[in-house]
Amino acid sequence: MNQILIKNVNIWTMDEEDTRFYGWVLLENGKIASMGEGEPPAMPVQIDGDVVYGEGGVLTPGLIDIHSHIGLYEDGLGFEGADGNEDTDPATPHLRALDGVNPFDRSFREALEALDPEAVLLLDNNAADVMRETYADMLVAIDDFDTAMLKPGLVAHMQGRRVLALDGFEAALTDKAAKQRMWAYIKQLTPAAAPL
Repeated sequence: MNQILIKNVNIWTMDEEDTRFYGWVLLENGKIASMGEGEPPAMPVQIDGDVVYGEGGVLTPGLIDIHSHIGLYEDGLGFEGADGNEDTDPATPHLRALDGVNPFDRSFREALEALDPEAVLLLDNNAADVMRETYADMLVAIDDFDTAMLKPGLVAHMQGRRVLALDGFEAALTDKAAKQRMWAYIKQLTPAAAPL
């Protein structure tokens, strides 16, 4: 059985009653087997996998940003495709969200093709450090040194997943050139599937 114990992390769950706590998560064969607050209890057998020390970081389930401009600021068009804000009338109760969305915008196709659950994005160097420490034995098998060190912008293939480090992602969101560089990094992940 392949086990990974993640400890010393702030866990954000999807449980409405207990949304955040400091604790641990035990994964068995890639699935959550158990979790709890504080230190993990004494295990009846030795963990046969890795122990990841979260160092007070945040552990979340996969998150999806429900805020999107896809189809509102059309990819490849100028002002005529920018339907996110109405500048000519401050009150527009007669308009629907659908009135501003272009269903033929190529960004819908790009979004469908871009990422899949097997893609892992490391948004800062702390996340890359944890990945380097946890999967060091797999990373040393990668021929290219920079890829093995998870250099930002290079895609590493590990355990059937595509791993892409994007160090400085949050700061890049406020700088147009840096944001374009991050987008170029993400776009090099090969499409997971054709549009449905």
